[in-house]
Amino acid sequence: MSLIKHTAIVVSAVILFSCSGNEKGKGDELFQAGEYQQAVEAYSRELGLNPDNVSLLYNRARAHEELGNYEKAMEDFKAALEQDDRNVKVLIGLGDVFYKQKDYENALYHYKQAAQFEKNNAVALFKVGNAHHQLGNVEEAMDYYNDALRENQQYGDAYYYRGALKVSQKKVSSACEDFRKAQSLQVAGAGEALQKYCR
Repeated sequence: MSLIKHTAIVVSAVILFSCSGNEKGKGDELFQAGEYQQAVEAYSRELGLNPDNVSLLYNRARAHEELGNYEKAMEDFKAALEQDDRNVKVLIGLGDVFYKQKDYENALYHYKQAAQFEKNNAVALFKVGNAHHQLGNVEEAMDYYNDALRENQQYGDAYYYRGALKVSQKKVSSACEDFRKAQSLQVAGAGEALQKYCR
């Protein structure tokens, strides 16, 4: 190989490395800034160099989700699961997309998988409870809200939704305790629930 050709290859490799280095983290910056379409494009460029990267697939899925592109979000979450089918964060993310589309059965399926892989994961436990709640499975929802709060006693959303479930069971006094705890943890809607049910 001639010296000129060798030098050209080395220079090209350095330029490619430099571009990918500058690109690294750009998608995250754009996502944090709420520039979701640009974040998708940045993640796509990174995935062009590393197509099986679970974190990049997850991040692009989240950006698609924020844009309301649920089909594309699901494609990326499923591609990530093909690489790591026990990834709790990805399973919860896919469950969230189903949940937002009111497909609570599929949301529950993915949340339960996440909770099975990480039995002490308060987020997964709460989300299983929340999907059961939406499906009208009152006892199961209560059990999972309780489990989530056993794992994390500062989980405001779990208090809020458990309170709402207690209201439906006519356990208003106990519900109000949960709403007060949720309000102390700055959960949106907790103050309104207190005003409505706990005067």
